[in-house]
Amino acid sequence: MGFEKVRPETTRIERDFNQRDSPFKIDGNLFIQGDVLEKTEIQVGGDLRVSGIIQRAKIETDRHLVVDQGVTDRSEVKVNGSVKSGFIENSVVSSRGDIIIQNNVMRATLHAGRNILLSDGIMVGGTASATEKIVIQRLGSSAGVPTCISVGVHPKIRIKYNEIQSRIEEIGKELKLLAKNIRFLEETDINDSTSRSYQNYLQLPQIKSKQKKYQRHQLLAKKNLDQLLNLAESRWPDNPHVLVLDTVFEKVQINIGWNQFLTTEVLKKVAFKDKNNAVCLVDLA
Repeated sequence: MGFEKVRPETTRIERDFNQRDSPFKIDGNLFIQGDVLEKTEIQVGGDLRVSGIIQRAKIETDRHLVVDQGVTDRSEVKVNGSVKSGFIENSVVSSRGDIIIQNNVMRATLHAGRNILLSDGIMVGGTASATEKIVIQRLGSSAGVPTCISVGVHPKIRIKYNEIQSRIEEIGKELKLLAKNIRFLEETDINDSTSRSYQNYLQLPQIKSKQKKYQRHQLLAKKNLDQLLNLAESRWPDNPHVLVLDTVFEKVQINIGWNQFLTTEVLKKVAFKDKNNAVCLVDLA
């Protein structure tokens, strides 16, 4: 079958991992000497190493992940430790530790509990979020592909913040529409009980009740948002920053904490830091 025990806690697969092997779950470490092919799922209780690529697969590990080549084609990766990969393309990679990429990141989504390191790499398109720092060689492209990177807030907190913020905006739109309908109905001539306007007017109590329900939801969402902001502040790391060793192109959004900065020109050898509740640029040239 191509399975061999390397050590008591490590299993080695000396070929590509394919759909016939999936789903695959193991408590110890796993070493795949080949590719992880599309539409497969792997859960590893220890470390996972892949000598080839991970292609459109779902991966979960309780420890670290090492991919000698790269992750591609809409793969979904969740790692409790750190990730090291040659490249990441069109995939979502989440790590509680560091994400270290040797080459390029293209249109991917990265979430790291600590750092994202591309000291020799390029990121074009997509988003990258780390709690502490992001170090990268080149960021964005001359074509102006929108790219967003964030530090200072744990990715899970940032994701939850965006979800609540979107919910508050949705509720606000609904409340605005309800208020408009209520004003219209309250101004309606109800002398003719057979008219359609009168029938609509009879719905006014239900509409007002719905308005109160949305108002309660809005207050709760704002309360949850405040609690989340307090949590983010209590976990604020020392000196969160983005370090670009070579070039930042236009249309790159830099988030330090909740503060945003959008590049409008090409920058060389620069660091982005937090200063006086704003994004500060430090010229390293």
